[in-house]
Amino acid sequence: MTLMEEYDRRRERAAQDAENSARLAQSYAVFITEGTGTSHYEERVPFGLTFIEKPVVSYASMCDVEEIAGFFDVEVEDIDLPHCTGYVVEWDQDERDFYVGCWVAAKVAFTGALPGEGADNIVTVEHHFTFSAVGMKDIPPDMQDAVE
Repeated sequence: MTLMEEYDRRRERAAQDAENSARLAQSYAVFITEGTGTSHYEERVPFGLTFIEKPVVSYASMCDVEEIAGFFDVEVEDIDLPHCTGYVVEWDQDERDFYVGCWVAAKVAFTGALPGEGADNIVTVEHHFTFSAVGMKDIPPDMQDAVE
C-alpha cells in the first residue's frame, strides 16, 4: 500500500466514524394545559437519544379558536389569542455531561380583556417542543463487541 493509499484509507475511515457516531438529531415533546398561568410538566422529558451539546429549543403552541369563540358566543375574528411561552426548567445530563432529557413548563396569558366570567379557565393549549443538536447513536451492549 502506497503512502497516498494509506492516507486515503485513514481519511475515509475518519469520515465514516464521524458519520456513524454523531449527526444532527431532533427530539420532540408535547403536553396540554387548561386555563391560564404557568404549568410545569411533572414528568421528565426523555430525548430517546444522547445530545453531545446543549440542544436548541424550538417552541410552538396550538389552541382551538373556535372553541373559545363558541364559549363567548362571538366571532372568531373578535378573539384575542392567548400568549404562550414554553421553556426548559432544568436539563438532565448523564455522567459524561451529555444531554439525555429535561423538564419543561409553559405560561399561558391573555393580554386583552376577555368577554365574560371564568374566561381564563376555558382555554386548552397544546405545547410543542423540538430539541435539536448533534446527537450520538447509542450502540446496544450486545452489539459493542462487533464494533472495531
